[in-house]
Amino acid sequence: MGLYGQVLDAFRSRGITRSANNPVADYAEGLCKVALKLKPTRKSNTGYDGKDPKGKKIKIKARRITKENGSRQLSAIRGIDKRRFHYLAGVLFNADFSVMKGCLIPYASSVRTLLEQIHLVGRSGVVLARTNLRKQHIQRGLLKHG
Repeated sequence: MGLYGQVLDAFRSRGITRSANNPVADYAEGLCKVALKLKPTRKSNTGYDGKDPKGKKIKIKARRITKENGSRQLSAIRGIDKRRFHYLAGVLFNADFSVMKGCLIPYASSVRTLLEQIHLVGRSGVVLARTNLRKQHIQRGLLKHG
């Protein structure tokens, strides 16, 4: 565990992650920042993770898929009914942290057609559906950087 802590510290000091917590979320934020040209918020902001060049607020959620756990459920989106973001960026990583899938979903779509494209699990989280969301893939830049 000590070595793992050192790895997390190295990621943070090199700007790969913003915290010493689980690197999946921070890494996804970093990739989205580059691919979508986001200006990140302060670390503890509630509701969104960055703004694009047009000022649109982006909420970023990610999950690393492994052979032991193939779940695509993302963590909770607190206050989803409060319209704190314009787009939800969902990123699925393969076990080696390469990008499996990236989706950029408009808020209205993520709420109005959530049950068609994404499954809302109670109010605890979202699951990126296995269906292809080509129209909503994050810019190819995300896949290049992953």
